[in-house]
Amino acid sequence: LEDRCLLAIVHVDAANSPGPGTGTAGDPFVSIQDGIDAAMASDDVQVAAGDYFENIAMRDLVDVIGAGAAITKIHGAAITDGVVQFDGVSDAALSGFTITVDTPISGFDRGVVFRGGSDASAQIRRNVITGTQYGVFINGATPTIENNTLVSDSAHPDEQGILINSGSAASTIRN
Repeated sequence: LEDRCLLAIVHVDAANSPGPGTGTAGDPFVSIQDGIDAAMASDDVQVAAGDYFENIAMRDLVDVIGAGAAITKIHGAAITDGVVQFDGVSDAALSGFTITVDTPISGFDRGVVFRGGSDASAQIRRNVITGTQYGVFINGATPTIENNTLVSDSAHPDEQGILINSGSAASTIRN
């Protein structure tokens, strides 16, 4: 993904009040999902530091890049689709975020979910995933997971860092 030409950057900043913004550097979207939805193939969605209270669905050929996991956080609802969902997505990456579930509900606390045949070009890199029962949930997909930190907490006594269901054995997990 780093080798492809950058065609455009869509900007997101939760501090852009009153919003919703247009995605330019001077008038960024306030929602990460709005940035993803507005992005064209091969665009990057640049997300400024801040707290984002939403669940997001990734798209083909769109990279979502946070300002760094220590200062850019996605707080999502506990749903089986995950705070971040890759459903049949390829050639897309998410990096530079802390990903967490705001209100835990056992069995639904999923940080990142890969499914629907998402392949090795669907990637998460340099994220911190915490406050979830399943940090990464993989079902019928073969993503690439690199340089992420999965943090345990006492709210989830049966938590699993990475759950790989059958049909997903070729996933790449590094560091």
